[in-house]
Amino acid sequence: AGGRSGPNLVTSRGAAASRARGIRRSMDGEETPIVLTFNTNDVNQHLLCPLCNGYFRQAHTITECLHTFCRSCLIRAFSRGRTTCPQCDVALSTRPLEKAIFDGTLQAIVDKCFPHLEREDAEREAEFYAQRGIKRKQTTTAASDAPPRHAPRRTPQRREEQRPLGSPAAGPAPRTPPGQVAAMPGTAGAATGV
Repeated sequence: AGGRSGPNLVTSRGAAASRARGIRRSMDGEETPIVLTFNTNDVNQHLLCPLCNGYFRQAHTITECLHTFCRSCLIRAFSRGRTTCPQCDVALSTRPLEKAIFDGTLQAIVDKCFPHLEREDAEREAEFYAQRGIKRKQTTTAASDAPPRHAPRRTPQRREEQRPLGSPAAGPAPRTPPGQVAAMPGTAGAATGV
């Protein structure tokens, strides 16, 4: 589903273009794929990992400074004890990998522009496991290897259970039976017959 690619030219057509709504319909209903051609030198600086100088593979963006790296490059840097961004040295934490999230949008751009990279990665990975005699689980796409985009969200508490910090942990006020008025603080009791 890819097009031609050369050292300075990328063309996208066919199924990939139609998934991105790259189909032009004429007045008589004829469909024509839209072809996008651009010079890769114009976008290379945005698609290259500053650590390995290669195109992003499993692109991960650090949430503190928004710098992006290959997942394996980040793991390598952090496993050597680094706790700051490899590009700008912003402090992350004692567990810096938690501050990096998978950047599916940027990775999809790289994969669309250079479809051969994903294919080559899959071939090298298969060769790696075959050389070591390791059986792998069958997956349908390489995207399934990508980590989840976000951590699971906590379910918010119900409105009546939310209390400001420092407030007493007592439960909700008791309900007044029908036909009675609740007693106000400092009064003798509840009045009846409302």
